[in-house]
Amino acid sequence: LGRAAPHHLERHSEAMSSEPAWMSEPPADGGVASTGGGAGAPGSAVQPKDGGIMACCAECITPLRFKRFLSFWNITMAALMGLCSVMTIENVDGADDTDDLFVSLYNFIFAFLLASYEATKYWPYPRLHDMLRRYFGFLFYSFSRSGYLVFCAFLQFGLNAPGTCKESDDDACVE
Repeated sequence: LGRAAPHHLERHSEAMSSEPAWMSEPPADGGVASTGGGAGAPGSAVQPKDGGIMACCAECITPLRFKRFLSFWNITMAALMGLCSVMTIENVDGADDTDDLFVSLYNFIFAFLLASYEATKYWPYPRLHDMLRRYFGFLFYSFSRSGYLVFCAFLQFGLNAPGTCKESDDDACVE
């Protein structure tokens, strides 16, 4: 702990520049950056030689941006799920449509649950976050959240599109 750094580390620290490798210009030959070592080393991304679409994607799509995109996509899908539920509830016209009513109510609740989970990432509300973690902890893990999304997707098949009829509703089907 109290020992001096080995001499080979001192030599490399003098040769390194003060700025990180990701801030420096890429090599002119389009190869691997010389300060980072081989491919896969920190700060040594392999640059495409033609400067095509992958050059743009490597700079624009970061893991954080991709996670934010998926989060906003989930919020959009939750809004569409809620809209589909509201449209189905509006089309319920009798006791024969109770199955559609319950499926759409469940769908609306699940959409609200998903939207509230995603919204707590951007607008922190500690009480809601704690309640979601306590009662719906599966949303905080990617594998179980993906299973939840698949379940919600299959739930959509239980809803009828507006203007359509079921096989059992002979009186509602007019051709």
